[in-house]
Amino acid sequence: MEITLIIDLQDHTGSSHKKTSLKLSSETTVEQLKGEIKSLFLIDKQHQELYFKGDQILSLNSTLQRIGLKDENTIFVAGFKCKITNDGANFGTFYTPDLREIFVYKLLELIKVGSEVHFIPNVLESTTGLYIATREVSGFKEAKNVTIDEDNNIQLELLQNLLFLRDLRSNRSNYGLDRDGQLAIVDIQVENHKGSKQSEMKSLIKTRRSQEVCKERISVWCLLTNINKADAAITSTKNFLNNRIRIMETHEKTYEKYRKKIKSNVEFLNTQFSD
Repeated sequence: MEITLIIDLQDHTGSSHKKTSLKLSSETTVEQLKGEIKSLFLIDKQHQELYFKGDQILSLNSTLQRIGLKDENTIFVAGFKCKITNDGANFGTFYTPDLREIFVYKLLELIKVGSEVHFIPNVLESTTGLYIATREVSGFKEAKNVTIDEDNNIQLELLQNLLFLRDLRSNRSNYGLDRDGQLAIVDIQVENHKGSKQSEMKSLIKTRRSQEVCKERISVWCLLTNINKADAAITSTKNFLNNRIRIMETHEKTYEKYRKKIKSNVEFLNTQFSD
């Protein structure tokens, strides 16, 4: 028997961000359902938290019928912190997501300063809109509610300059500490990257302690490697946007210049440490 399910993407506050419907056999397993949800929202199966009537669905081998799902029932995909991005230049009716921002979210995840992130095309309502869905950082405390120690402040300033992040320190809701007292950045904006930021980074590493912290972090974060990994990880998102936005080529060139500039900044810092 075929049934129609409502799939509701909700954030960590319980607010609904996107709904769609799926027609499936009642003998479909939860594992297969997760595969269908992945094709819709681009959230890997292992990262999906599915709920029905307030209870999390844990058994991957159970069928929809066995769980008790019926026609027009709702499955909640929960636990993500969502925002919608239409950043970038305004070309008439076209609004282009900022590839630099997408890249930075993935890079921060890889170096364990940001949270798990997924990029979900808003194909039902917009040809260009994109959800950035991030898992809530465990035990996160905003900077305005906690004391940030010297080492974490150095790391924050390092990333702000390396990645050309705008107004990061002035908005103390955008960063803070995780449950282990480590720096966590949960929201970002990328500023104009025409300059190099090398003078700012030189000023940052004037003290012995700041130089030690920056040198250690660049090594621990494996920045040059993870820059390449982050770029590879957003390939499907870039392809999706390229297929829908006519002026995307211009923005991809801007993104490539930005990514190369970040790598150049890392290489510059490495030369300073070897002195």
